[in-house]
Amino acid sequence: MPASVKSTICKYRMIKPGQRVCVAVSGGPDSTALLHAMIKIAPELSIKINVCHFDHAIRPESASDSEFVNSAAKTLGLELISERDPCPPERSIQALARERRYSFFERLVKSGYADLVATAHTMDDSVETSIMWMLRGAGPSAFGGTPPVRGVYIRPLIETRKKDVVTWLEGQGIGHVHDKSNDTDKYLRNRIRRNVIPALEREAPEAVEAISRLAGMVKDQGVVVGQIARRNLESAMIESSGESAVIDPAIVRSSPESVRKLMYRAALGSIGLDLSRMTMKHADAVDHLVTRSTLGKSVNLPYGFTARIDHAGLTLARKRPEDHFEDAPFTCPFERHASGHVLKVSVADGTGGKGETVFIQKVPDGALFRTRRPGDYLRLSNTAGRKKLKSFLIDRKTPSGTRNQMPLLADGSEILWVPGLYLAPSIAVTADVENTARLQWVKE
Repeated sequence: MPASVKSTICKYRMIKPGQRVCVAVSGGPDSTALLHAMIKIAPELSIKINVCHFDHAIRPESASDSEFVNSAAKTLGLELISERDPCPPERSIQALARERRYSFFERLVKSGYADLVATAHTMDDSVETSIMWMLRGAGPSAFGGTPPVRGVYIRPLIETRKKDVVTWLEGQGIGHVHDKSNDTDKYLRNRIRRNVIPALEREAPEAVEAISRLAGMVKDQGVVVGQIARRNLESAMIESSGESAVIDPAIVRSSPESVRKLMYRAALGSIGLDLSRMTMKHADAVDHLVTRSTLGKSVNLPYGFTARIDHAGLTLARKRPEDHFEDAPFTCPFERHASGHVLKVSVADGTGGKGETVFIQKVPDGALFRTRRPGDYLRLSNTAGRKKLKSFLIDRKTPSGTRNQMPLLADGSEILWVPGLYLAPSIAVTADVENTARLQWVKE
């Protein structure tokens, strides 16, 4: 066991000479074996070992587990820091327990108690994780299982089978505690460990090793595909603000499906989505929008994020409460902020610039700045009669999200101004006259 642990540490360059390694010990067989193995190889690696223990206080016997770890640390002459959860979670127990445990580890590292934290994840744990993520529809990076090294966390037992751990402990006469919660089928991981893995091993005795090798290869290949996806995303990116990303669907469609889906994940990750909650089902839904070119359609993603495709491209963004533009009468000067833009009405100074210039005296009394409504129309100078505003905006490929947010200048149902797209001839400046105003709707 010590030789196997040392081999894994050297293979993944987990530790540098002189570093202080804190072994996270629960009292169970895996962490107990890791502690004893690390003590044996510490002189060879020129490292210092200490211990930490986090009592989740979820099981009645957790206090006795803490006493076991405390006694073991004293017997071995090791420094120990332990902590008990003052408010044990009552739901989402496994997720919250892990979050609080790792928060404890982070505090230890920040305090200088340790440079690295060694956790006792075995090959079996990694394979169970791979199967769990596979069942949830995750991609290759998640199927790759538990990484040997992640930041300050190292897993020296990641290439060791759990059964070999137990055999070694028995051979050395080293005691450990037993977590009774592992004997139930309450949690998915337990059901995989107790039912799925044994069924696989009945068909192939080395099924766990085979899945571990496959997961490793998939993860390595996923790194390469991910690099391709990031390069393609750079080429496809039209606009990125940190809160949203607009991507060229044509460039996305030129990539293979596996690359496309990683492009979506990378783009969503860049604007703040927790990718651990994004499954392949979500990536499939986004890909359906892109490959079917269903303009105006959208799909909901985790944590209030959305994907929408329209004439602007594929827009990925966090859904937020509608930033509604309240009706306002036409006045000059005027300023209103909404939807990340600002509407400005200012006295025209004849120097040009963004926006459209109107003859103030020709603007009808009662004209309003407002968003679009059913029945809105406008009069084009090159056509007879009216044209529906909706048709006008579609013809000009105006994104659906923009259509609902931008303010219009309207006289009843007749639209007099559409930012950047239309100005009614009836209010346009046709000569060098005074009393003119410039209308602008621009990003803040």
